Amino acid sequence: MKNAKDELSVLTEWSNIKAAKITYEGISKILLCVDYTDSQMEDFQRHLDFEYDSGYGQQFITGIIWLKNGSWLERGEYAGMEWWYPCDVPVIPEELN
Repeated sequence: MKNAKDELSVLTEWSNIKAAKITYEGISKILLCVDYTDSQMEDFQRHLDFEYDSGYGQQFITGIIWLKNGSWLERGEYAGMEWWYPCDVPVIPEELN
């Protein structure tokens, strides 16, 4: 069993999050809008404070978390195992500059 809040806090500092849209078990949406308040961030963290089975079986969590540096975290899944993986904005090739 994993705690969703703890899992995310290992990947990034809460202050680095720009916005988030997370779905839990296909129905519960956990949203964090751009320009959120401290209270909204606290609510976001509180809603993520749950245990789930990240092993083989069904995928419990989906979503994207946008970070302030322009990158994002996306939820990956394979054969029921799930995890957050970082995505970087691709560098624009010199020939396009």
